[in-house]
Amino acid sequence: GFCTVFLDALIEAATDDRWFHHGQGMGDPNIDRFTLLPTLEAYRLLADALTPPLQERFLVKLRGILDVQYNEYGAGSRQGFPEGPYPNMDVYYCLIMLHGYQLTGDARWQREFEEYLQLLADAQFDDGGWTYIKGTNECPTYHNINVLLMARIHELSGSPKAEAQVRRSIPYY
Repeated sequence: GFCTVFLDALIEAATDDRWFHHGQGMGDPNIDRFTLLPTLEAYRLLADALTPPLQERFLVKLRGILDVQYNEYGAGSRQGFPEGPYPNMDVYYCLIMLHGYQLTGDARWQREFEEYLQLLADAQFDDGGWTYIKGTNECPTYHNINVLLMARIHELSGSPKAEAQVRRSIPYY
């Protein structure tokens, strides 16, 4: 059905394990994270409707895509990104790594998830907001992204650290 056709098209479209950003000066380097997270959420919702061969193709492609994210954003590399915490993007990466670990069992993604979850906890201000970049306060839109994705992290992982960050964010509002 449609799910199969759509996922197959996404797999094929991810050349070099990327969808949109293929190098310096070629668009927003965050775009593949913005694209990957809803793809992972949809996959988790629809996996039972997919054939086992398509599931396996997706997971093989996912391993390559996660490697790209790890090498370019995670593992301390942060190529071309601000130094220090970048919470509205870090939370995307953190949730992607959680999905990656839960779908593949690769311990690297679990380590990245844990590291970024702590990084996010350390970047949260006393008023419940997170820094945007370089210690500046965030805007409400970025705050909402952080809270929404942190709540999803808690839902999927049961992490007390994620729940504490959501609860700590309440005074921001």
